[in-house]
Amino acid sequence: MADSSQEISLSWTPPTGNAPLTSYLLFRGPSPTNLVQYQQVYSTATSFNDYYLTPSTKYCYGVEAAAGGLMSQMSNIVCAVTLAAPSQGFATAGTLPKMGWA
Repeated sequence: MADSSQEISLSWTPPTGNAPLTSYLLFRGPSPTNLVQYQQVYSTATSFNDYYLTPSTKYCYGVEAAAGGLMSQMSNIVCAVTLAAPSQGFATAGTLPKMGWA
């Protein structure tokens, strides 16, 4: 799901089986047939936020599980398009964010 012009959030369900998971390999590309591995996350993770993406751009993702030297089949591939970049106008009175000390 595209969360912003530069972020997409991913989540998945762990596979079932007897082999203990060691990690997940995340694949990303511009199309479902052009994915490359770009990230590895711990086996306890079931989500990942992909940051610093290009606005209005399509990204496709797949996940593989690693367990004891074995790899699962790739998950279903999903694609999302980041949102358009915000306009570069000036803020007017009443539209500034509230600021304060934490």
